[in-house]
Amino acid sequence: MELDNWEEKFEIDDQPYKDFYKESQDNMNIYFIYINSDNEIIRTKKEKFILDENKLTKSLLIEILKKNMFIKNKKYKPISLIKYNILLEPDEVQEYIYNSDSYDFMFIETMIDQISWEKTITLFQNINSLHILFYEKKKSNSKTKKIFINKPGKKRTRKKLN
Repeated sequence: MELDNWEEKFEIDDQPYKDFYKESQDNMNIYFIYINSDNEIIRTKKEKFILDENKLTKSLLIEILKKNMFIKNKKYKPISLIKYNILLEPDEVQEYIYNSDSYDFMFIETMIDQISWEKTITLFQNINSLHILFYEKKKSNSKTKKIFINKPGKKRTRKKLN
């Protein structure tokens, strides 16, 4: 009986600190930023995706990129993948509040591959995200001149008849 009371008391006392425990993240916000040829942001969009063990698989990432490459019949190519992952320990939160400049949580992904996020304090999980920048693909006006190569045919010589 005493053990049950101790457990309940601990749960009640621990309730305010539950947001400061590190946990795996099950979903992620992905932000799409579209930039036109004049280097102006013309559109942004946000979607939520489910993660598999804190990971966004390569196949899902490729599917996401292909699905979001076209806006208003214009093709955009991905130029940057920026992962935002808050890597604070629970005892560093107070220091971060007073001195946030010394922390950098932005990571540039150089390859289209599986992207993983570390376990994060529950309070900050909604801040973790992936930002994908798309740049307008210019239509190529260059047209290659076609060269036709004729096979040498039979040479015909006429016989002169007198």
